[in-house]
Amino acid sequence: MKFLKSDGIIDYSDSVYPSELVVISEDYKTPSSWKRSTIFGYSIAKGSYTYCGQVFPILENSFFSLPILTSIESVHFQVKGKVSLFVRHGFIGQTLFLGLAEQVGRLAYVDGCSDSLLVFPPRLGDASLNLLYLPEKTLQTAHSHPTIRLGMVIDGHGVAQTQDAEYPLSPGDAFSIAEHEIHRFKTTDSFLRVVAFHPDGDFGPTDNNHTMINRSYFKRGLFGQE
Repeated sequence: MKFLKSDGIIDYSDSVYPSELVVISEDYKTPSSWKRSTIFGYSIAKGSYTYCGQVFPILENSFFSLPILTSIESVHFQVKGKVSLFVRHGFIGQTLFLGLAEQVGRLAYVDGCSDSLLVFPPRLGDASLNLLYLPEKTLQTAHSHPTIRLGMVIDGHGVAQTQDAEYPLSPGDAFSIAEHEIHRFKTTDSFLRVVAFHPDGDFGPTDNNHTMINRSYFKRGLFGQE
């Protein structure tokens, strides 16, 4: 695992799903190299950002998703506190200006944890942003993922463990987990809330399985149709 306790970059641009984790706490303008990319952001501070010529607010514990189509586009952030930008290069995601995360997840996860999708994958296999909630006195089963994971602690305290080390976690700590890296999280007397970016996945709608086409029952031969 790699960690950022202050502003900085963890670069996975050479991975199978090119991504970066950028932590900012002051004014920041995205570089021109971020063309055909999508920024998945989470902020534990207040501020604003300018996107496509318009200014949008950033609230405490809010998230957003901003696609950048060309090299002449940029996003200008004005913040006074910790914001994590999870950048997926070569992917045009959904546009979401402001969302607020719930306290706990809506879906069951391992060992009594829960999670929710904050930014959904538009299609099967696309990137997503997720909320992970660990109650007090949780010890996760050790596990790994086939692709990288990028994240930030947004509330509570806990510990991240790998086979080589143990890392205390506090709000604002950002981290990355390498492909197939065995790890787990644990808590003692505090819950832990983490936002987690997945650059890919095996979940999402397809042309034959999505909310518009599902439960649509077609009647041929009516209204003069053949």
